[in-house]
Amino acid sequence: MTPGVGFTPALYPHERKAISPFLAAFTILLVIGVVFGYNVLAPSILWGMIPFFTLTSALPIITAMGFYNLIFIATLVSGFSSQCQPSLFYSSDLA
Repeated sequence: MTPGVGFTPALYPHERKAISPFLAAFTILLVIGVVFGYNVLAPSILWGMIPFFTLTSALPIITAMGFYNLIFIATLVSGFSSQCQPSLFYSSDLA
């Protein structure tokens, strides 16, 4: 299965060649960003919340939904933010 099989009828051959590196970079960087967010960023956020709880004398209670929202948002933001530079590079190349 070739990358971009869903949009091939709508593009000319030279456009398909131009967008293939963009799709590859987009997919690879999204996966790298999500893995980084899940393995590095989310635990760092959780460990960073502990001093906040002690300084404010708050109870360190995190609900399950709050925990999953934190992990989801951290991985999502990390994944999409890792694509900003290549997206701008390839989109300026296509114009």
